[in-house]
Order: sequence, then structure tokens, then C-alpha cells
Amino acid sequence: MASAAITYGIVLGGSVLVLLLAVAGSLMSGAGSDLGQSAQEAIGVDPMESGVGMIFTLPFLLVGMAFLGPVSASGEAGVLGMFLSMRGEVWAVPVLLTVLAALSLWWLGRHFERKAGVVRTSQRWILAATTGLALAVIAVGLAILMAVRSEMEAVTLSIDSASAWLFLGAFVIGAVCSVAGRHAGRTKTLPAASATGHAVVRTAQAVRVFGWHLLAYMTVAGMVLFVAAATEGGTAAAFTAPLWLPTAAAWAYGAGHLSGLNVFGQPETTYVFEAGWWQAALLLLLTVLAALAASLLWSQRRGTGRNALEGWYSWLTLPVVFACGGAAVGLMTTIVATAAGSFISFSGAMGLAGWTFLVMGIWGGIIEVSARYLAPTLAPYAPAKMRGFLTAGAPSGAVMSVGSVTPAAAHPVADSAAAGRPGPAENQPTPLSASAKKRLKIAAWSVGAVAVVGIGAGIAYNILATGAYGPQAKVEQYLTALQNGEASTATALLDPNVATAERVLFNDEIFAAAENRITGFSIRDVVTTEDTAMVVADVVQDAKTTPLTFELEQEGRTAVVFKDWRIASGGSWSLPLELPAGRQDIKVNGVAVEIAGGQEDFQGGVRALVPVLPGDYVVSAPEGTKYISYGSEQAVRVPVDSSAQPETAVFEQAMTDAVAADAAAQANAYLAKCIEAKELQPQGCPNAAFAWRDDENYRAISWKLETEPEYDVSRSWLDDGLMLTARNGEVSLNYEENVSFTDDREEWKQQETTRGLLFNGAVSIDGDKLTVTFD
Repeated sequence: MASAAITYGIVLGGSVLVLLLAVAGSLMSGAGSDLGQSAQEAIGVDPMESGVGMIFTLPFLLVGMAFLGPVSASGEAGVLGMFLSMRGEVWAVPVLLTVLAALSLWWLGRHFERKAGVVRTSQRWILAATTGLALAVIAVGLAILMAVRSEMEAVTLSIDSASAWLFLGAFVIGAVCSVAGRHAGRTKTLPAASATGHAVVRTAQAVRVFGWHLLAYMTVAGMVLFVAAATEGGTAAAFTAPLWLPTAAAWAYGAGHLSGLNVFGQPETTYVFEAGWWQAALLLLLTVLAALAASLLWSQRRGTGRNALEGWYSWLTLPVVFACGGAAVGLMTTIVATAAGSFISFSGAMGLAGWTFLVMGIWGGIIEVSARYLAPTLAPYAPAKMRGFLTAGAPSGAVMSVGSVTPAAAHPVADSAAAGRPGPAENQPTPLSASAKKRLKIAAWSVGAVAVVGIGAGIAYNILATGAYGPQAKVEQYLTALQNGEASTATALLDPNVATAERVLFNDEIFAAAENRITGFSIRDVVTTEDTAMVVADVVQDAKTTPLTFELEQEGRTAVVFKDWRIASGGSWSLPLELPAGRQDIKVNGVAVEIAGGQEDFQGGVRALVPVLPGDYVVSAPEGTKYISYGSEQAVRVPVDSSAQPETAVFEQAMTDAVAADAAAQANAYLAKCIEAKELQPQGCPNAAFAWRDDENYRAISWKLETEPEYDVSRSWLDDGLMLTARNGEVSLNYEENVSFTDDREEWKQQETTRGLLFNGAVSIDGDKLTVTFD
């Protein structure tokens, strides 16, 4: 009971210290100044108004997580007459606190064992189980007592870590670590001559080797991660390191040993080769060095007697221990989160791949082989202090001393000889023969060459996979094609996904002639998953920089081992045009093209958005005639920034000056003919006078054009055709009229009058022929 209470108190104190560091880091970085207000805005409850206050319950929640208990949260709220509910659960182990609990239980178990002097193994297990049970009861009881229960207005909130998993985790950790400490604290010498005794000793030493291997690797990786995080995240990242650094270092441990990492929101597993080339190279180098050091340690710690090396089972000890250790590391560093509520449902996990234990088992086998064949040749060259560390705790062949000085320890040379392993004198390095030195050099050079080749191959693969064969290489090829005016190359790399008839402007001649294409680019960011990638590039056009985002997909393999990337989406641009009805033949940058598609407007014209690449385009109007024009050429800039829409090139049908001139000429000819008439009412002419008597009563009729009409050609409001209008003209009429009303006498009188001219004519154009038809 005392061990359980003391351990819980130590872990609780560690939790308080960790949280104080986290709060201090947040305050120093400025992120925690409005912490309470942010929490209240997020959950609708003031943390300090619930029970003893949420702030004071956080350490207990953290202790529950350290003993493998998930944190559960649930909330209910009534909003605008609706009832909303949410429940979530997070399983994440604060590894540092869990290790602190394990070490505390081990030390206390060892302390009480030495103090009490328990003899039987069964008694140790009973005492350890009692410690585990007491720890489980304390952990669950305090988790229930310190749970957050808050009801405020229409919001109900509950947060706790009490669960069956917490009880089971605390019990297992308490019992196992306590019994391990008690076994370490016993003083009786145990015989180890039996096969079972040798297996137990060998397994214990293998566990120590795995522990040192894991600790050394995580220490180095953790220091690098800490420096990188502190540099990028500042004091907030540095002061919260006790919470996240052990887990991150364990992930680096798994990734460096070629396992995978599952990440929230990513369907595929991430591997070390998908990191930057130097990160991958450092991890792989650290893996090789750690494996070599572990093989040296294992070659000395397991003993060198016949029983230590013979038998098929001797090959399995280290692989099995490494596999079990890999499984434990993967389990302890996995983060699982679930949430379900009125409008959301989520579940996901982040951590090492489930098959990490298999990878670590293979590495255990590699270290076993190295310990048998490579380590013995390297061990004599280790410094004296290192040799002392390597052989410390190495088992004897006959007995295992677990306490104070034993007869075996008093006579190490004789005991070692009886055990079949070297004594202290034999452990001293002896001069090597010339042939042995030669074999050692060959072995060392071979191992070094293999390591260099392996690391070099890994680095080369990573450089090529992220460089020449990486997703950014495709984007660079595409942007280079835009810069060089190579439309066919650009569309081959990023297909515009439009019909063939709409690709008329993806023409090398047109695009090469375009001015103000992009003049430069740089890759800003590359994010790669298993079979997709996102590349952000800064593109320069006319001294303005615009970010472009490209999405890529894996499309098979290239050069056998590298991923072949295809640009699925990126920049998309269009050239807006408005063309007259029936005239979609234009020239762009001097090249004749036929614009297909588009949308017809109310006047029968066409509005089209033609796919194009960024640059300046000179659009020439459809070819006109003597009488019809469609406007002059227009320059349109298509910017890289798709949010800045280019101006529309508008072409409308219009009449040339020749229409009015030729129509007026025909009207004048028509009018001249009418003026020559000797009738009061010439047929089909606008000059006509009213005659109220018979024609024989009028003679000497003469028309004269006094004022030439004004002519205008415009669209007819009747049929949308062209119409000539003549107005403001004037003619004079001179004639003699018989004013006598008897048949036997004529009396002629000179008459003169003037009349206005107003007439219309339908204008028709057929190519270069213009005809005016007068009514």
C-alpha cells in the first residue's frame, strides 16, 4: 500500500511540474495570456467555476493517462431550442510520467525487499499484486473524485479519466514493476545451471540490451528533435517537451528502424524516406551505430560459455525481446481519439505501424548475427571503461549473483573457468597475429563499405526521390515550359481536360509569341503522402509574385523504384472573347484559329472563355469586307493570378464609311433620275405633286433639286436590316396648268411650288456589293 501511495504522489508531483512548465512556456510565448478566456469561449464554461476548478483537476487527469487510462469528455447544451450532445475520448500516454511511475515502483519494491528479506517467490508476487491493486484503487478513486462536473445555464460538461482501462493499466504497471524491483533486491544466490536458469538469465540480459538500445537512440533523437522544435516553436515548444518529446523520439526510433508512422487524416503510412534527405540519412546512420553498439553490448552481456551460444533457441532470445519491445513502444506511443455527437463523428489514431514489432524482431536478429561474428573482433579495441560497462552484469556459466558478494564473486577466475567463460585475466586484450589483424581489417572494411553503400544508397534514393524524380520536379518542368513558351509541353504535363476543339490556343507558335509570360519561379513547399503530393510555387510575372498550388498523384513507377508523378490540378486560365454571329474565325498572335463552343447572346453573337496559358495575347478581329468591319486588334493580358480576371476582347459587326458613301451615291443617282421626269407623279419617285385634274390639263412640267437630302444608313427597327433614310431635301416644280373649265377654250397659267424630300431605301450587302432598293 505504501509503494502505491508514494508512487501516485510522485507521479502527481511530476504532473504538476510538467503542467507548470507548459503554462510558463505558453505565457512566455504570449500564447497563454487569454487561456482562460479561450477555454470559456470554446466550451461555454468558465474552468474556474466547476467543482475545485478544471485547472486543479488537470494533474489528476494526466496521472490517469500515465497509468494507461483514456480521458473521456462529454457535453450537452440547449441552443435555439435544439438539444446538442457530444462525447469524445482520447488515449495518449505521457511516456515520461509512465516511466517515472515504473522507476518509482521498481525502486520501492527493491527497497522494501531488501528491508523485509522475503524468501519465497510466491510471496513477492502476492506483495507486488497487492501494490498493483492498491495503485489501481487509488488511481480510479482519485480520478472519480477529481472529475470535472459542471452545469452552467444550458451547458453540462463532464471530463474524467476513470475507466476499466485505468484500473487494469495501474494494476499491471504496479504489479510488474514492483515484482521486478523485488527480484532485483533479493540477496539469495540462485543456481543457474539448468536450461531454464540459463534462459532466464539470457532473457534478462536481452531486456537490458534492448533497454539501453532504446534509451540511447531516443536520447540522441530526442536532443535533435528538441533543438529543432525549440528553434521553430520557441519557448512554448521547449517547455512542453516533457509531454511530447518522449513520444516523438519513440516515433523517430521506429521510423529510423524502417517501420512506418500512421498520421491523423492520412490514409497511407509515412516512412523515413519521405522526410528530408538529411533527416533520413541521420536516422539511418543512428540506426546503424545503435545496432553496432547493441551487438557489442549483447556479445558481452549474455556470456560466452557454450550454453550461451549453442542451441537454436539461443538465436531467438534477442529477436523475441526486440519484437516484444517494439510492440510495447508502439502501444505506449500510439494516440487514439474518438468523437461522436449531434453533428460530428470522428475516430483516428496516430503512431507507429502495427507491424513495428516484426521490424524490430528482424533488427534483433541482425544484432544477434553481428554480436556473434562482428562484435568479438571489435571488442578488444574498446577502451577499458567501455569494456567495463559492456561486461558489467554479464552472467557466469554456473551461478548468477543477484545480491551481495558470493563465493563465485570471491573467486572469479576459478568460477569463470568452471563456467566456461573468460575470467578477469582472460578479458585483457591480447596481441593479434598478422592473419587475425588482416581478417579484422577486411571485416571492418567490409562492414564499413556495406554501411557506406547502404547509407549512400539511402541518401541517393532520397535525393532523387525528392529531387529529379520528386513531385516538385514535375512542377518545375511545367513552369519551365510556361516560361519558355512551350504550350505542347505544358499541356502534356498538366492536361487542361477540355475538348480538342477548345485547345486551339494551346499552340506553340501562339504561346511563343505571347509577351509577358512568367519570368521566374521558386518552389515554396512540398507535402508528400503515400500516393499524393501538394506543391506550392511562387511564380513571377511582370515583377509580380503569385503563389500557385499544384496537386499531384502517383501514376505507377519510373526508373523501376521511383514514383512517377502526374500533375492532377494546378493553374487554369482562360481568354474571354465576344464575337459576332457567324464569325468565330480570328487571329491570335498572328495565327488564324477557329473558336469553338461558347454561349450565344441575345443578338446572336458568341461569348466564349477559351482555355489559354498566362501571357499577353494580341487578338485580331475576323476579316471584314469593303462595307463590314469587326473592329481593330486588341491586346489582352492573362495574369497568373486567376482571381484577377482579364479584360474581354469584344468584336462587334460595324459598317465602314463606304456604306454611307456608296449608299448616298446610289440615292443621288436614283433621285437624279426622278428629277428628270416630266410628270407630276413620277412612278417610284419621292418627288410627286398632287394633280386634281386630268393629265392633259398640265404641260411644261419641270423638276429641280433645290436642296440635296441628308442621308443616313442605320439598322431597321422592322427586320434588323440596313435602311437608308433621306431627309431635309427640297425640290421645286414648275409647270403650266389649264385653268379653263370649258372645253372650247384653253387658258394656260404658269405654276411653281416647292416640296420636301423624305424617302427610305433598303440597303443590302453581299460581299463587296452594295444595293439600295427604294420603295
